[in-house]
Amino acid sequence: MTRSVNNSAINTILNLIKQQRISRKPDFNRVGGKLITMKNNYLLLFMSIIALALMTSVLSCKKDEKTSTASVVGYWDGTLGSNISLGLLFRSNGTVRLYEMSQDTSTAIKMDGTYEVSDKSVAMSIGIASLAGIVNDQGTVMTGTAISNESTYSFSVTKQ
Repeated sequence: MTRSVNNSAINTILNLIKQQRISRKPDFNRVGGKLITMKNNYLLLFMSIIALALMTSVLSCKKDEKTSTASVVGYWDGTLGSNISLGLLFRSNGTVRLYEMSQDTSTAIKMDGTYEVSDKSVAMSIGIASLAGIVNDQGTVMTGTAISNESTYSFSVTKQ
């Protein structure tokens, strides 16, 4: 009987061990049957950082589209408001001369100022007046507004 008791005790212990194996929680340190060590965790982290850096650099190296800045240098002729003749002479050094009320620039009222171009927008400061215009896609017509003495006027000029 001792032997059967021993066998019975051994069987009971073996059954308990089998039940523990079945009911045991999964081992999260194993992936695909392989044990994940701390060294493997660092390697996985390092490789993830490298992959992220490569993806970021590839995506950020997209070629920038060049925006063309309108060339306004030259003489522009048109109107200010509904009936005032206007001429603008843009120089390459960033200065502009405004001719008002005459087609003949030798007898016109002249005012000098400065201008800045950003893409297709042109900002001018001439005496007490501020003008802001937009050049069309062809670079031939500029329309905008002029503000002087708290009065606002529209203007339209064509490149000559």
